[in-house]
Amino acid sequence: MARTETPVCDFGRPAPDFRLKGVDGKTWTLNEVRGKNGLLVMFICNHCPYVKAVRDRIIRDARELKDHSINSVAIMSNDPTDYAEDSFDNMKKVAQELKFPFPYLYDESQDAAKAYGAVCTPDFFGYDKGLKLQYRGRLDESRKEPAPINAFHKSPGCVIGDGDTMVLPDVPATIFEGEAELALVIGKRAVNVSAEQAMEYVFGYVNFIDGSARGLPPSGNTFYQMKSRATFAPMGPYIVTSDEINDPHALQVRLWNNGTLMQNYNTSDMAHKIPRCIEWVSSIHPLEPGDVLALGTNHRGLNPFQDGDLIEIETGPLGRLRVKIRDDLKRTWARETRLQRQEKGLDGNTPQLTGKYAKN
Repeated sequence: MARTETPVCDFGRPAPDFRLKGVDGKTWTLNEVRGKNGLLVMFICNHCPYVKAVRDRIIRDARELKDHSINSVAIMSNDPTDYAEDSFDNMKKVAQELKFPFPYLYDESQDAAKAYGAVCTPDFFGYDKGLKLQYRGRLDESRKEPAPINAFHKSPGCVIGDGDTMVLPDVPATIFEGEAELALVIGKRAVNVSAEQAMEYVFGYVNFIDGSARGLPPSGNTFYQMKSRATFAPMGPYIVTSDEINDPHALQVRLWNNGTLMQNYNTSDMAHKIPRCIEWVSSIHPLEPGDVLALGTNHRGLNPFQDGDLIEIETGPLGRLRVKIRDDLKRTWARETRLQRQEKGLDGNTPQLTGKYAKN
């Protein structure tokens, strides 16, 4: 698979069948891996730097697709005599270490790769529920380097706890959202800490919701007033100490709005791992015991918070944090996530429907 350019998508082409051994010891067929609403077939390997650059995103996307009854399967078709890193034993090791949420199959004869026309790694084939080809190509915007690291402060007055109320202020925000995040609590003073030593400074972990009042004027001068509003940092219900968390980079983060699951992603999706975050922030100013460092979110499931909503967040074993939403202006927005708007071909956040500041 030396080519790096993928052919044009042959829309509607049926998915070729296969019978391949998985790292779990099971032999898998096309019918066994398909989902109710579709299937993503991925040709990957262990040694390829382009695969390594997007593995976290592949895992994240596979989990999100699963929520839509679309299954995923990964196939490795390289000859391990050429690349020892691609041996079956190493396939097992990678799948276990990264907790692949899909079968990882070995195409020893390379017949599957030939049948699909896979020419490079990673190579992606997206099929609908009838197993007809709908997408062929690479992972969009894949890159070896993550986005530049950045951060912002929230004031202590933002903090509320379990059972408290997040209050939406009387300001002309285009939308109010809350980002479900894993946060860590610093255990000892950290100044210019190296990434190698950073985890020694973590006391524990807690659920965190990063409230945002987006679109406030003037344009380009809004970050402080967007993020640092009173009640805009719910956290809790308790801190779980670091010794109780085997791998903070493998926790599922879920957020529900009135019982409907809106955000559902894994911390393996983090653009910058925890050691890098502590290293970077502590190079700018000291981190003191009790400081809370929230670690970012996956934006696809962001949705409008509105008066009367019950918001719940649960990250792995950190318990479930519940907060209520109050808006004295009773403003309303459509109940849709950013991903749902993208799937409809719509840009931006969902527009306000009713109430003060709504645009007719």
